[in-house]
Formats: sequence, structure tokens, C-alpha cells
Amino acid sequence: MHDKTRKFYSMEKGKFYKENDKLMIDVGAYTAALEFSTGLTADIFGKPSVLFFQHALKNLGLNSNQVVMIGDDIVGDIGGAQLAGIRSVLVQTGKYQEGDESRHQYIPNGIVPNLKAAILHIRTKNQRSPC
Repeated sequence: MHDKTRKFYSMEKGKFYKENDKLMIDVGAYTAALEFSTGLTADIFGKPSVLFFQHALKNLGLNSNQVVMIGDDIVGDIGGAQLAGIRSVLVQTGKYQEGDESRHQYIPNGIVPNLKAAILHIRTKNQRSPC
């Protein structure tokens, strides 16, 4: 089953998502299991894939310097945006866990408590200079 001519695709490699105030196992665990058992590496076409963000930019008709990603996932949202050259703001809501920003290599351009604060952060920064 370790045939390198075969490929498989996965939507993402997220560890968990939040549903009804509970953290639920996400697709990433299944992707990792399939990678381990097949010896293949999945082609990711969702977040944090750079291609995902580039496709979004193309569809929006915008450049990476015209966009700010607001997200609660330090890897999928913030990391993916960062790899695509997009500024990012981490919101401490949703599936955010205290200390996420210190456990990963990705550094958001801002960290705020909620979406309203993210918008205010972006507006304030854009009056002076981008995030």
C-alpha cells in the first residue's frame, strides 16, 4: 500500500473544532492515521494550505497586503494566512485555547478578545499603518 504514484487529498489537518461548546476531533486525526498507514502525505486543499488562501485572494481580486485574516485557530487561520503573506488577527473566542499563541511558531499581527475588538484593531492600525 506504499505506492508513491497514488495520492490522497484531505480538506485539512485541524486537530479539533468546537461544536455546542465542546471540542470535537477534527479531520486531521484521520488524515494523520491515513498518512501513517499508507506512507503517503496528503495534499491539503483547505486551511492552512497556501493554495487555499491564494485561491481566496484570486476570487476576491485582492492582493495579500489588502487582506487581514481574523481567526480563532492559530495553525489553520493564523499560520495559513502567514504562510500566504496575509496579515492576521487571533481572536480569543471559538476554539481558541489560552496560550495557543505561545505554543506554536505562528505569530499573529494582533491578539484580541473577540470579533468586535478585531475590527477595531484593524481599523486603528490601518489609520496609522497596516496591522
